[in-house]
Amino acid sequence: MLQLWILMLSAVGLAEIYQRAHNKSQLVVYAESKISLIFICMTLLLGGYLGLRTGYNDTTTYTGMYEVMKPFPEFWNTYHLSFNYDPGFNLCNGIMKTLGVSTQNWLMIYALVTVGLYLHFIRKIGDDYTSNVFLFLCVGAYMFAGAAIKQSIATAICLCALPYALEKKWIRFAILVFIGMTFHFYAVVYFIVPFLMFRPWTKKTAVLLMGTLFTAVSMKVVLPILVGITSGLGEVYTVEEFSGQGVNIFRVLVCNIPTILAVFYHEKLFDGSTNKENLMFNLAMVNGCIMFIGMFGTANYFARLANYFVMAQAVVLPWIINKLSKENGKYIKIMMVIGYLCYFYYSNNVVFGKFQGMGNLTLLEYFQQAF
Repeated sequence: MLQLWILMLSAVGLAEIYQRAHNKSQLVVYAESKISLIFICMTLLLGGYLGLRTGYNDTTTYTGMYEVMKPFPEFWNTYHLSFNYDPGFNLCNGIMKTLGVSTQNWLMIYALVTVGLYLHFIRKIGDDYTSNVFLFLCVGAYMFAGAAIKQSIATAICLCALPYALEKKWIRFAILVFIGMTFHFYAVVYFIVPFLMFRPWTKKTAVLLMGTLFTAVSMKVVLPILVGITSGLGEVYTVEEFSGQGVNIFRVLVCNIPTILAVFYHEKLFDGSTNKENLMFNLAMVNGCIMFIGMFGTANYFARLANYFVMAQAVVLPWIINKLSKENGKYIKIMMVIGYLCYFYYSNNVVFGKFQGMGNLTLLEYFQQAF
């Protein structure tokens, strides 16, 4: 666990340097050069740590799949264009296999690309880069990238589509979401984005919350429908699996912190809020709503579905704090830091037992093995 604390401290420190360089530099070209270097360092640090892992969660399943994969032209004998077979993901894997990319390098490439896209997203959308990076690490998005490669890269691609949605460039938005779907079909959930551009805390918000509550309490009716949908998408679940242990209430509360704060401060938050602020808050609320529904169903399925929108939490909470008065904002920020540090420890050291580390290779071992 110590290595994770050191990693967090280093990443947040780099984010602070990045933010100060951006705010204080007067020469734009020089500032961009410095910022690019810091951004690259952050990507190498966070992505590199994930790329050094030899096992964590689903990692061995993925590496086993890659090791038995055939290069071109034999690759085409088992390739399918159906979304059920993640054609974009498998095509990329086939190309890397043909080029002779080792298993460890394969992990490293996906880790660097995924983390790089996440960091680029919060650099483009977020308003407080230091807090955004801190929350990116704490809310679970970062560690999840070391567990679910397909879903994480699909999510990262879809996050890059959000700026196009804000500019109402829907064709570009749809193309990126479609690409994300070829890596993990559940990325199709991003097509709800055009319907989430409304100002929060209006009648549409009430509809969303009431729909969430109705779905949760009607889970016995909804379960067979979900099983049918997931079966059509190529996933094998049973009603018994969906009705297993639900999402931990602590995780549900953490994911709904922006919504809880909005209950008390919605007039200040959404008076004159921009399209970007509206969309990101609504996405954070959807993340919390899915987690709430997950209390009444299987934790694994709903928590993974909610992870498509968990990055909105990392963007929205600093924005909420900055919108409040200095006095309220200061105390809430202190509580945010303490609370999310505790959640970071809880999610990595309590939920799955004592954290043993995922970066089992040293840099020297990696270079000796990979090259």
